[in-house]
Formats: sequence, C-alpha cells, structure tokens
Amino acid sequence: INNPDTMFKVDGRYAAFNISISDKNFEGVYYAENNKEIQKICSSLSRGLCKKKVAFSKGSHDIVVVVVDEAGNFVTKEIQFTIN
Repeated sequence: INNPDTMFKVDGRYAAFNISISDKNFEGVYYAENNKEIQKICSSLSRGLCKKKVAFSKGSHDIVVVVVDEAGNFVTKEIQFTIN
C-alpha cells in the first residue's frame, strides 16, 4: 500500500477506497469488519489503483484492509471511521 494515510475517505454512507499498489504479482484487496466474512474490494488494478465505493451502515466501523499477492504474501492496514 503506497498511500496508507490517504487510501480512503468517507463519502456519505460510503467508504471510497483509492488504494495505490505497486506489487507486480497483485492478487486482490479485501476487508473484514468485526470478525465478519471477508469481502473483496478489488481483484484488478487500473494504473496501479484499486478504486471502489463500499456502502456501510450508520455508526462506527473498525475494519482491516488486506492486500494479497499471488504468492499469498499480504500487508494489512487497520482503519476506523464513522458513517453519520
């Protein structure tokens, strides 16, 4: 993750992800919230970016974003945000 501090912003009831990734063996970007089922954000990149808006319910959210490569290596980033 090349932009961990600016990889998302809250937009209404959405988290708008804009994650810069430079791994040539990229496999996917996923997120999990409160031990719930893992959700896919992106499985491909456009010019090195994973862009997607994900809807969340009102309230506080603690999620873990995971970027995985084809060999199974991964990096994580924990983020917290509130949907009003």
